[in-house]
Amino acid sequence: MLKIATLAFPLILVAGLAPQARADASRNPAGIPEIIQEANEAKQARQPLPGLDSYFEPWYRMKRNLSEQHGFDFSIAYTPLYQVASESLSGRSNQASGGIFEALATWALLDRGGEHPGRLGFRIENRHRLWSEVVPQSLSAEIGAGVPTGIGFGEFDPSLAELWWEQEFIKDRFSVRIGKQLPFGYFDYFPFKSPKTAFTNAAIALNPTIAWPQFGLGISTEIRPREDIYIVAGLQDANGNPARSGFDTFFDDREYFKIAEIGWDPGFLKDGKKNSLAPDYHATVWHTDARTALGRPEGWGAGFTATQPFGSHLVVFGRYGYSSGGAALLKHLVMGGIAYNGAFGWAQDSAGLAFGVGKPSAAGLKTQFTAEFYSRMQITKRLSLTPGIQLIANPSSNPQRDLLAVLGLRARVTW
Repeated sequence: MLKIATLAFPLILVAGLAPQARADASRNPAGIPEIIQEANEAKQARQPLPGLDSYFEPWYRMKRNLSEQHGFDFSIAYTPLYQVASESLSGRSNQASGGIFEALATWALLDRGGEHPGRLGFRIENRHRLWSEVVPQSLSAEIGAGVPTGIGFGEFDPSLAELWWEQEFIKDRFSVRIGKQLPFGYFDYFPFKSPKTAFTNAAIALNPTIAWPQFGLGISTEIRPREDIYIVAGLQDANGNPARSGFDTFFDDREYFKIAEIGWDPGFLKDGKKNSLAPDYHATVWHTDARTALGRPEGWGAGFTATQPFGSHLVVFGRYGYSSGGAALLKHLVMGGIAYNGAFGWAQDSAGLAFGVGKPSAAGLKTQFTAEFYSRMQITKRLSLTPGIQLIANPSSNPQRDLLAVLGLRARVTW
């Protein structure tokens, strides 16, 4: 798959994309519908390529027709990331690189455009190393940082990572999703949580006071008693694996991750229309069973996240999380920051700055201070580049250094 992705990269790189029909998405940028929506929306590019746009028009016309006539929306994307740290533990690598190739789709098969729509969602994904010996998700172990500096950029073979059915019993008010899914892509809304497009440090994007499981079988539901209030809850296989169906672990091991939230998002849903710029305030509680085979303990936790836009560009956010039992990476987390959409006068450019203080769950590790800045630049309609820097003070498991810097460069190409 790495060879396929590498060969496809030049072709994807030059491809432009005409405006597509937008997927009916909720509000989580790491979820399948939201990734498709972000990939397919029209972009203002620094360097338009009109000749290539017209050359690939049959491809885009086909995508539009599939969406409009059959309710089938999809995207293909490739996201490589390179990171280098100022220091490492003695004899360890200070560089990491990896890529994520993904093909995602939703298919509205039941009552499309009606009051009780149902849709199928799936994600095929491959995560791999590039030229370094270490992937970005593992760089933290090489430098002694308490949480990953490149969350999500790990390794697994090409897999059907998600396959679920989502049924709206009352449109925009009551829905259930069942099947193989990623809880991180459904719960704990945060508009800058996707490491493919925004922050990459786990202390900022992931909320590591939650013992998130991987892709696995589960059920999730959302209820809106009012337009501005939502309640979400779910039960997930705690031993999920993107490369396995998960029926054996879900029904035989019966070790589960449970999560519930209540949130207030005034202005998001109004008269059947969705406004992604609405504020969001939500409280989360979760519990995970002990994972016997892996020797992981039982744990639980709670937290609160707030996101408040000011106008159409500036967003201020903050989070507090707590966990007990040692199942999550962090026992305490305080995080906050700002982001600016439409940075530097370009509609799709964005920049973010965030700070986090995290106390590890493991005894004997130091409280770590983390800061991350990124600037995402839309180069062509389909290519964005995102340089970034992380500063890590008092790294949790590095007694040799008081301060580390991690420089990163990320690209994202959508097709």
